Amino acid sequence: MNKLPKQLHVAHDNRIKALVLLAPATTWFSQNGALSDVTCPILVYVGNKDDSSCPGISIIPQSKLMPYGYFVQLILDGISDRSKIQCKIVENAGHFSFLSPFPESMTNAAFPPSQDPAGFNRKDFHDQLNAEVLEFLLHETHSNGSDKESYEEYLINKVKVNPELLQQGKDKVKHWNKEDWDKYHHNTDELTKEFVIALTNNLQPESQTVQDLIKKHFDMVSVFWVPTKSSYIGLGQMYKEYPDFKAFYASYHPNLVDFLARAMQIFAENELT
Repeated sequence: MNKLPKQLHVAHDNRIKALVLLAPATTWFSQNGALSDVTCPILVYVGNKDDSSCPGISIIPQSKLMPYGYFVQLILDGISDRSKIQCKIVENAGHFSFLSPFPESMTNAAFPPSQDPAGFNRKDFHDQLNAEVLEFLLHETHSNGSDKESYEEYLINKVKVNPELLQQGKDKVKHWNKEDWDKYHHNTDELTKEFVIALTNNLQPESQTVQDLIKKHFDMVSVFWVPTKSSYIGLGQMYKEYPDFKAFYASYHPNLVDFLARAMQIFAENELT
């Protein structure tokens, strides 16, 4: 058997818009040119007490970053445009600190992935981490380097939502943790499935059942900003036009977005000013 290394040809995937790397092990990409075709924005987190890897060389002072600097350096040296990289050093974090907190029954010294350096609060850190990663991904996947309007720009420019309302919405949810977002996404998924059931049962957008579902949708949107008559109708139109929303609703049912937008228009005309 030939055990000599050989180059792997990797197809570019246009669906990948940004990367988040948590305590990344990058020795697989140490060959010159291995990362030269990577052009998307990258957010890297590394613990300054991660001593699980090989000795490093780093542009980051070694007093701040322990041996894991070697792996970060491979990224910095391998990516053509360093401006695409954000590197965050987490004080007092170890290698396993980036794993979600384990149940109390699994947290003990005999199970190293559950352990952190003394004084490090993994749960509090992950609340912060989740919020930062979400903000990064929303920003980079909706605006940076894209030729389409961001979600926020669309709301402001075409739906005519007051930018101050959007900022207020951001402020309301900036302290949400993973459980909060998981619950919101679960509720969104359940409500969307209810719309599909109504559609497949041939209910009309103006029916009371569908309008009751729309009221739930309106209340969920209002967590972030409270739509007026015109902006709620505009939001329905946005669902039909904006690529991300079109794809999202099409994944549930090919006719769902038109059904939803019409039901939103009826609700707005009858209930909103």
